[in-house]
Amino acid sequence: MAVEADPLGSLVGIWRGRRAEVPTPSFVALAAGLLDDGGQLVAITPRSFTNGPYFKKFRRLLLDRIGLRQIHVFESRDVAFADSEVLQENVIIHGVRGDRPTEVVVSSSRSAADAVKGRTVPYGEVVLPDDPESFIHIALDEASARCARRVRSLPCRMEDLELSVSTGPVVDFRVKSHLRREFALGTAPLLYPVHLRGGRVVWPQVNGRKPNALARDEEIEHMLMPAGAYVLLRRFSAKEERRRVMATVVSAEDLPGDAYAFENHLNVIHRCGKGLPESMARGVSAFLNTTTVDEFFRQFNGHTQVNATDLRNLRYPTVRELEALGKAAKPGIDQKQLDDLADRFIFHVSPVTDQRQRTRAVLERARAAYPRAGGVCAGAAR
Repeated sequence: MAVEADPLGSLVGIWRGRRAEVPTPSFVALAAGLLDDGGQLVAITPRSFTNGPYFKKFRRLLLDRIGLRQIHVFESRDVAFADSEVLQENVIIHGVRGDRPTEVVVSSSRSAADAVKGRTVPYGEVVLPDDPESFIHIALDEASARCARRVRSLPCRMEDLELSVSTGPVVDFRVKSHLRREFALGTAPLLYPVHLRGGRVVWPQVNGRKPNALARDEEIEHMLMPAGAYVLLRRFSAKEERRRVMATVVSAEDLPGDAYAFENHLNVIHRCGKGLPESMARGVSAFLNTTTVDEFFRQFNGHTQVNATDLRNLRYPTVRELEALGKAAKPGIDQKQLDDLADRFIFHVSPVTDQRQRTRAVLERARAAYPRAGGVCAGAAR
């Protein structure tokens, strides 16, 4: 069996130092490279490879060498491989060396012992043909697929809106001597994820564990961003949290001074290193906080990290639509109210149509969970 020139050397640097994840992508990539035409590959792997910059080269290599035929998701992080103390989301992939198929089977179960639910979808819904990041999208039911279609139909990329996203430039252990408990003359407000609560900025936290300010000097100035309106997102969420994407607007109403410092565990949406028009910031934050965006994000995000690359890879509404949503989404509205506003201003779905779609989605899930009740559910769906 002939083995092609080994492309793995360029991948090694990506995984060096990531001991827990090194074996899986390296082994899968090597196995894919050893396949003859028509050869099949089945692998159990952490779902984290489906998105993010760390595994971009691996995804490209894998998808170039095999055509995915089936992806199986274990819905529970702590059940499928509990005897091995594996506490992460895992998938099984099946691929064949050769021509790319037109369809992929997407299936799921709570564990290896539970009933399997599955659906066949176009290959282009799993790997988008125009996606430079080669993300792998896993929509487990028609409701999830409909959600994906809504987001993919939006007209703009971040650059179209003249928006950028960066990780917070302040790495606190590198500037320990500049950290301050209290804001004072000669300092800038410093924000950590802990300062974001319930969609609001709670600063300062006098009795908190994190500092609230950063002393300013020539060494620090390049890390600061001019005072203005920014959209902040935590880069990491806890596994038990209901939402993966949680956006908060910070503005001059929240912080004093002429410049802000953002810690490295935050993603910051800005415009050329400066703040956004406040109506635009409110609209972007509201859009990212919709249930539709969060559900879509979970289809390709297999871990608890929100990467700047993931946010760049989303599609966004127009400036006019975002500003309209931002003005309508008043502080303190609940999730349903926000989703209804997004349906009206962004996705242009009438409340009646959306309610019918949600009812069908509930019935679809009920049929999958209780197959013997299929006749009753089918009748109710009409």
